[in-house]
Amino acid sequence: MEKKVKQVNVSILKPNEGCVLTQSAEVELQNRVFSEEIWLAATDAPENWKDIRIEEAEQLKQQQAELANTQPPEEDRSEGTAL
Repeated sequence: MEKKVKQVNVSILKPNEGCVLTQSAEVELQNRVFSEEIWLAATDAPENWKDIRIEEAEQLKQQQAELANTQPPEEDRSEGTAL
Protein backbone atom coordinates (compact mmCIF):
# COMPACT_ATOMS: atom_id res chain seq x y z
CA MET A 1 0.00 0.00 0.00
CA GLU A 2 1.20 3.46 -0.84
CA LYS A 3 0.20 6.48 1.19
CA LYS A 4 0.30 9.99 -0.25
CA VAL A 5 -0.42 13.22 1.52
CA LYS A 6 -1.53 16.15 -0.63
CA GLN A 7 -2.32 19.67 0.34
CA VAL A 8 -5.28 21.15 -1.50
CA ASN A 9 -6.86 24.56 -1.67
CA VAL A 10 -10.59 24.71 -1.07
CA SER A 11 -12.78 27.70 -1.88
CA ILE A 12 -15.35 28.34 0.82
CA LEU A 13 -18.29 30.69 0.24
CA LYS A 14 -20.02 32.50 3.08
CA PRO A 15 -23.10 34.72 2.66
CA ASN A 16 -23.34 38.39 3.49
CA GLU A 17 -24.84 39.43 6.83
CA GLY A 18 -28.53 38.48 7.10
CA CYS A 19 -28.34 36.09 4.16
CA VAL A 20 -27.85 32.43 3.31
CA LEU A 21 -26.48 30.88 0.14
CA THR A 22 -28.58 29.05 -2.44
CA GLN A 23 -28.17 27.97 -6.05
CA SER A 24 -28.25 30.84 -8.56
CA ALA A 25 -29.76 28.56 -11.23
CA GLU A 26 -33.43 27.69 -11.37
CA VAL A 27 -33.87 24.37 -9.56
CA GLU A 28 -36.98 22.54 -8.43
CA LEU A 29 -38.02 23.73 -4.99
CA GLN A 30 -37.59 20.30 -3.40
CA ASN A 31 -33.95 20.26 -4.63
CA ARG A 32 -33.03 23.79 -3.52
CA VAL A 33 -30.18 24.02 -1.01
CA PHE A 34 -29.83 26.66 1.70
CA SER A 35 -26.54 26.98 3.53
CA GLU A 36 -24.45 29.28 5.68
CA GLU A 37 -21.29 27.88 4.10
CA ILE A 38 -20.50 26.21 0.77
CA TRP A 39 -17.28 24.31 0.12
CA LEU A 40 -16.86 24.43 -3.64
CA ALA A 41 -15.98 21.25 -5.50
CA ALA A 42 -13.33 21.52 -8.19
CA THR A 43 -16.14 21.45 -10.79
CA ASP A 44 -18.22 24.18 -9.07
CA ALA A 45 -17.92 27.97 -9.35
CA PRO A 46 -18.91 30.87 -7.09
CA GLU A 47 -21.26 32.09 -9.85
CA ASN A 48 -23.42 29.01 -9.21
CA TRP A 49 -24.39 30.41 -5.79
CA LYS A 50 -26.14 33.56 -4.60
CA ASP A 51 -27.18 35.29 -1.39
CA ILE A 52 -30.83 35.44 -0.41
CA ARG A 53 -32.29 37.03 2.71
CA ILE A 54 -32.82 34.67 5.65
CA GLU A 55 -36.54 35.56 5.65
CA GLU A 56 -36.91 34.50 2.02
CA ALA A 57 -35.03 31.26 2.73
CA GLU A 58 -37.36 30.50 5.65
CA GLN A 59 -40.41 30.99 3.43
CA LEU A 60 -38.95 28.70 0.78
CA LYS A 61 -38.07 26.08 3.41
CA GLN A 62 -41.67 26.17 4.64
CA GLN A 63 -42.88 25.66 1.06
CA GLN A 64 -40.44 22.73 0.73
CA ALA A 65 -41.89 21.15 3.87
CA GLU A 66 -45.46 21.62 2.62
CA LEU A 67 -44.50 20.13 -0.75
CA ALA A 68 -42.85 17.14 0.93
CA ASN A 69 -46.01 16.53 3.00
CA THR A 70 -48.27 16.55 -0.06
CA GLN A 71 -46.24 14.18 -2.25
CA PRO A 72 -46.66 10.43 -1.87
CA PRO A 73 -43.56 8.47 -0.84
CA GLU A 74 -41.15 7.63 -3.65
CA GLU A 75 -42.27 3.99 -3.91
CA ASP A 76 -45.96 4.99 -4.15
CA ARG A 77 -45.32 7.33 -7.08
CA SER A 78 -44.11 4.52 -9.32
CA GLU A 79 -46.93 2.08 -8.57
CA GLY A 80 -49.28 1.53 -11.46
CA THR A 81 -46.94 3.09 -13.97
CA ALA A 82 -46.40 0.97 -17.07
CA LEU A 83 -43.18 1.35 -18.98
